[in-house]
Amino acid sequence: MDELRVKEVEPLLKLDGHHPSIEINLNYTNNKPNLVKFNRKLLKPNYHKCNFEKIKDHLRKVNWHELLNDLDPDSAVDAMYKELNSAILLFVPFKKCNPNQYPYWFNFPLIRCLRDKKKYHKLYKKFGNPRDYDTYNMLRTRSKHLIEACYKSIQNEVENSLGTANTLKSLQIHVPKAVLTGRDAELMCTYELEGAQLYSIRWYRNMIEFYRYVPKESPATKVFPVAEIKVDVASSDQNRVVIREVDRMLTGEYQCEVSADAPLFHTDIKSAEMVVVEPPLLNPNVTADRMTYVGGDHIRANCSSPPSLPAANITWYVNEQMVPGFTANHVFNFSNGYASSLATLELEAAVLSPVPTLMIRCEASIFDVWKATSHTIVLKERSANPASALGRSFTGGATETCLPTILMLILQIILQFLIENYTETSIR
Repeated sequence: MDELRVKEVEPLLKLDGHHPSIEINLNYTNNKPNLVKFNRKLLKPNYHKCNFEKIKDHLRKVNWHELLNDLDPDSAVDAMYKELNSAILLFVPFKKCNPNQYPYWFNFPLIRCLRDKKKYHKLYKKFGNPRDYDTYNMLRTRSKHLIEACYKSIQNEVENSLGTANTLKSLQIHVPKAVLTGRDAELMCTYELEGAQLYSIRWYRNMIEFYRYVPKESPATKVFPVAEIKVDVASSDQNRVVIREVDRMLTGEYQCEVSADAPLFHTDIKSAEMVVVEPPLLNPNVTADRMTYVGGDHIRANCSSPPSLPAANITWYVNEQMVPGFTANHVFNFSNGYASSLATLELEAAVLSPVPTLMIRCEASIFDVWKATSHTIVLKERSANPASALGRSFTGGATETCLPTILMLILQIILQFLIENYTETSIR
């Protein structure tokens, strides 16, 4: 092509304010050959059912040296794609495309959010429940942000496919996997802007914006009122945001969105989960079905961890050696979201020497932010002739618990209930 002419024409459809047009600086380059393109409204290739062996055989039979030897690079690439297209048409079956009511650039989280929004709107219209309306309103706000994020993503894809360099690269989000309730949480966002200026940093929780940093505005930081989120503005900037005294309600997904400045406004968004841990009020408790033993006895011990959010993991120790591979935890969930853990350990005792005792304890932990250990129970051997060593048959099993453990668990639940009632009364 020797000459490229651009002529302004009237748009075919009225401009949609919800889907603004894309403005791109187009650098003219030679068209590169593509694989077969199909009409999305008619057919699409079904690669799950294609015969790859026949495709390989077909391509092996092609005399590539004879085909490409006398061609210039562009013609050689065209010839190669022609053979690939021929193999696809011969050995890849096609299936009909069902029309989609959503634009192709909508992702699955956005489509799911829109469907849920429609469902709760119908429920509110039918029953008039204010809770359904609150859920619908929250989903409406979230879908709006998801639409903006999806649109910016497809905009970046189009710009990249047309050869426009993306100045925003290496975006990474650093959110603590878990944090104790009442502690501060530091959320970090790192990125690289190659030759461009920063336009804005936006932080979201479950796609609801709570912090924005725009260096060209005064003041540069802006905090949005979101329930339970208290931003430490003095400690927050374009790379991090600090949330003070996190509440257990702040468990969820956090997103960091970075936008480069004009003229391209490249935008990217990353997300990560954070769990706010509400630890138990008491340490774990351990009990055993006996306090003495003889060689060959089957000993059963139980460990219970009081209600927490989320439930604690339990690890067993026998004579200060961790029991390997133990994962037999039973979780009891409560209506307020808390959960307690109960674990049962069974072992076959052999005769011990020189100290004929068994020391058993358990340890409860939640992620890497909380850990507590129980008291140690000591089981003494009744045998008059100690020898040999402890048997190695540690097995975690879902056996019935002994009565002391059940009573202890009931007392812990009652204590948790009384503390919650006292807290509610104090607030009132």
